[in-house]
Amino acid sequence: MNKRVLVFGLLIILGLSFVYAARMQAEIGLTKNWNLVYGFTASSVSESELENIKAIYAFIPTTQEYVRVYPEPEISKINSIGESYLWKSAVWVYYDKKYEGVTTKYNVEEPPALEEMQLYRRWNFVGVTPKFDKDENGVFKWNEVKGNCDILKINYYNTDLNEWSEVSLSSEIGINDALWRGFVILVSNDCKLGVSSEAISSPPAIPA
Repeated sequence: MNKRVLVFGLLIILGLSFVYAARMQAEIGLTKNWNLVYGFTASSVSESELENIKAIYAFIPTTQEYVRVYPEPEISKINSIGESYLWKSAVWVYYDKKYEGVTTKYNVEEPPALEEMQLYRRWNFVGVTPKFDKDENGVFKWNEVKGNCDILKINYYNTDLNEWSEVSLSSEIGINDALWRGFVILVSNDCKLGVSSEAISSPPAIPA
């Protein structure tokens, strides 16, 4: 009996360790405005910080429409794509406090590998995670992580100017500048991100 209790207790500890390992803490500076943030939820921040969050909206790429996730979440719309997908994308967060150099900390699930990040034809909200730093050199380019996606356009929302800025596929982006922030990407096909490798040419022709 004691052995059974011991084994059961060990399984619980291992289970809790797995859940804990599957989450991490993100940190980002939010301005008093709409901010595009990766994996942000109402339950991922402290109660005191939640007082500054007035609304959270996600984007459903399969229907190309917004869905309110906080307050009063639109459950039926969320279920059409699945909340697990939304929490692995970038969402709009309205922050009602002036930024004074203090960052906001929030809990986020362990980000998926780039190869697991599904995009759908037309617009997608994609957040930058540590997984984008494949070479661990602190920078990335979208044309290096586009996988099998045919990317037509990339935009970034400038909260200081309250306007969209277009980003080139070949632009070098600092991980520290973009980490946990969102980009809006237009693709021509359903696809997945991933490290893009250069095409290999055919072997040399046989001598004449």
